[in-house]
Amino acid sequence: MNILFIICLFVIYIKFGLLILIQIILLSLTFFLSNLLLGLNPFDYKLQLIRIMSILLILSSLYYNFHGQYYLMAILALSIDKISYLKTIENNPTLVLDTKLKFKIFELDVKSELEEWLDKLDWNKNFSCTIYFASELHWYSIDLPIVILSEPILINKFSSSITISNYINERLQLAINCYYLDDSILEQKDKNEARPYITISYREFSII
Repeated sequence: MNILFIICLFVIYIKFGLLILIQIILLSLTFFLSNLLLGLNPFDYKLQLIRIMSILLILSSLYYNFHGQYYLMAILALSIDKISYLKTIENNPTLVLDTKLKFKIFELDVKSELEEWLDKLDWNKNFSCTIYFASELHWYSIDLPIVILSEPILINKFSSSITISNYINERLQLAINCYYLDDSILEQKDKNEARPYITISYREFSII
């Protein structure tokens, strides 16, 4: 029984993420505690009500997250180990994308800056991001053509900076190979020279 319960918790973690798992664990503890107390006092209606409410909350939490395809703050059990794309949820009729775009510019070696930026995001919000590459920053500033590295991906505060930076590097190499670009455009240059940059445009989204 204990092994089955642990397996169920593991499946919930893989499917819905850490925060949903914590919710389920707390509700399950409440349920088991109410059962224990009911064994001592089987006619206590308050304990019976707590047990019923625990079951309903567990089921509603799983139902909402599964059918809404919305994993709350932990939308990335997905992005902890792989990239999640906006297209996986864009057909959801309750998806709401903010019309206001924000932009963040990173050095080509994005990992440390990316980690700091993710950490500053609101813990209760999710974002759709598009990643761009410009071989020199002023190209981006004066609206000359830049390379779009990917279709929109999903991130939040809990996303892995390592996973995302590795993804960006993979997309850069793919862009170079596909469009026969010179590898030298990725060279880190002196700070006084025009250098390559990564730009991320992002906007909040929610599922209501």
